[in-house]
Amino acid sequence: MSYEEVARLTNNQELRRIIQKQKLFQRKRKWKKQMGKKGIYRKNECK
Repeated sequence: MSYEEVARLTNNQELRRIIQKQKLFQRKRKWKKQMGKKGIYRKNECK
């Protein structure tokens, strides 16, 4: 059972918001990695 299913069943707005944030965060990290590979994002990635 995935987080989304649980959220849908409980209809919990807070939980849904957290999931949305996590998804966004993962997408951002993936994007940063891709940018880093291209050498554009390299300078901020060392932190």
